Amino acid sequence: MKLTNMFAAMGMVVASSVGFAHGHGSCSETELHEHMMSIKTELRSLAQDVKSDDLDGASGHVKALIGLFEDSKAETPYLFKEQKLTGSALESKQADYVAVLDDAIVKLKDIDSKIAMGDSGKIGSAVRELGKYRKIGHSKFKADC
Repeated sequence: MKLTNMFAAMGMVVASSVGFAHGHGSCSETELHEHMMSIKTELRSLAQDVKSDDLDGASGHVKALIGLFEDSKAETPYLFKEQKLTGSALESKQADYVAVLDDAIVKLKDIDSKIAMGDSGKIGSAVRELGKYRKIGHSKFKADC
């Protein structure tokens, strides 16, 4: 009997741990979350290609990132849904969100032009500057879920 209870308790712990580790609840079930996870992967790959001086690979990652940021502009951050924003309040916040994405796209296009010129020294610093958009985006638009 005690063995059965122990296995039942272990099963409940494992099930709840998997639930917590799997995602962020409703946040992880959005297209925007999927885009952001892909952006994270592409940024890491971009940084690695820049470090190894693989400019062709870096250019491919920049193009993928631009597409992901463009796709993300059509999404509404979960935070806005969580805050139940509507009307002009939602429009204002959405415009701020899109502006940050547009700024990141401009920076990515700048990086792409540096890649096309083969200017390795400036590419690395430009890629590092992308981190500021992550900080802005997370501080203003990411839900704590």
